[in-house]
Amino acid sequence: MLHRSIMLHAEDRIHALITRLRESAAPPERQALLDELTEIEASVHEVAHSVVDYQHVMDELDDNILVADKDEVVLYVNDAYIRHTGIAPEQILGKRITELLETGTYFTDPTVPEVIRSRKKVMKLSSMFGRPDSLGFVTGVPIFDDAGEIQYVVACNRGVSTFKELRDNFVHFVEAVNNLQGAAGHVQMVPNSSGIVTPQMVGESPAIQRVYDLIENVRQTTATVLITGESGVGKELIADAIYRTSSRAEKPFIKVNCASIPASLFESELFGYERGSFSGANASGKQGLFEAANNGTLLLDEIGEMPMDMQAKLLRAIQNNEITRVGGIRPIKLDIRYIASTNCDLKKKVREGTFRSDLYYRLHVIPIQVPPLREREGDVARLSQHFVSEFNKQYHKNVVLSPENIELLENYSWPGNIRELRNVMEYLVVCCAPNGHVDNSYIYGTFDLSNQNAYVEYDPDQSLNDAITAYEKKYLENALRYARNLKEASQILNIDPSTVSRKLRQHGLTLQGK
Repeated sequence: MLHRSIMLHAEDRIHALITRLRESAAPPERQALLDELTEIEASVHEVAHSVVDYQHVMDELDDNILVADKDEVVLYVNDAYIRHTGIAPEQILGKRITELLETGTYFTDPTVPEVIRSRKKVMKLSSMFGRPDSLGFVTGVPIFDDAGEIQYVVACNRGVSTFKELRDNFVHFVEAVNNLQGAAGHVQMVPNSSGIVTPQMVGESPAIQRVYDLIENVRQTTATVLITGESGVGKELIADAIYRTSSRAEKPFIKVNCASIPASLFESELFGYERGSFSGANASGKQGLFEAANNGTLLLDEIGEMPMDMQAKLLRAIQNNEITRVGGIRPIKLDIRYIASTNCDLKKKVREGTFRSDLYYRLHVIPIQVPPLREREGDVARLSQHFVSEFNKQYHKNVVLSPENIELLENYSWPGNIRELRNVMEYLVVCCAPNGHVDNSYIYGTFDLSNQNAYVEYDPDQSLNDAITAYEKKYLENALRYARNLKEASQILNIDPSTVSRKLRQHGLTLQGK
């Protein structure tokens, strides 16, 4: 960059000399000089214009760039340096760093002198005198000549605000990854001991380890997998894990939510259609989701909601490995790995006649039952800490769960499973811990005690009053699981302590921690 600038300057000087010689009445010996200068001008022009204009490149950078020589004399600053510091070029070019320090216009802790002394790269934080907002991360790098002596020092300064923007962008990126639909946050992709990427669950319970073992067994096969489990347990993430660690990881992965497609559009969406098949159709026809998944993986989510007439066509497509577009006559061969998922009891639907038994057995090749959170012993604490850590980073908080918080969380049955737990942890981090500690009363408020098995079956031999009394007793028993004393019980039930005490005596109940 600097050599090119010198070349351009030399070219201008030579051109000026040639012009003066031509305008003078030059004797013959001066003509020889003129010829020589003309030849030199041509060579300098060729060199100057054959080198990349690095100065232009440097001026387009957003980082502050300064170049000094071995004597600390500033030779160059780029446009960003001038723009960000407010220092005019004439204030700094041609001056020594030590002189600039004395004027109070330079940075408080420059790297150039230290680079020259140490002959090594130097990194440090520095700011301009009287400008704390100008704090930046400075890197000074020595450039050596052929003799191994320092020829230049290049200092690059990037403001701390840039790193803050990078941090915020990274936080948004992590949030987007972790906020995948469902219980996305409890699955991470990490290498195992053999170097193969496998899904590592957050949790060590035997129940979830069995799921992990199944994923490891099926991921490299083409066997059809049926994933079942309650809403919120992370079925879709299990499917993601199988796909991402399979031999088809670089091929398409198409997810179909069978509950969201109108019955009238099911066949055309799945199998596509030829042009002119029906009113309003695309004039050139349309590829279906099955074709889009060809050579890859197809997830049939909420398969239990598929209409009966489509179940027969789906079965035929899976069995024959081919589909025919709506309005078409030409079969299209397919190579698809199928994964289905549902929170329905498909066996019950088969008995009721709302799901085809032949399709059920076609899908039920490798069943993976994802356990509900209440059956994952010890994982509530692990997942809670995991989510709190995630949201602490996202919202720049420092919330800590106490042993009492963990005990309370573990005693709840989590009907919404991991999705519910994740939402509760986000609520606690954002709203309920101004001092970093969570009061149990906030946790109580998030629990849906109506789902805690308080339902009382109809008994024809029982009066309404007796049924109400039985329901109240069951409700109290469930609520008391989360209370250590009378005060906490009154907070959970939202009634005064004297009423709690009276009802406990009425139903013959006691507080374990009382």
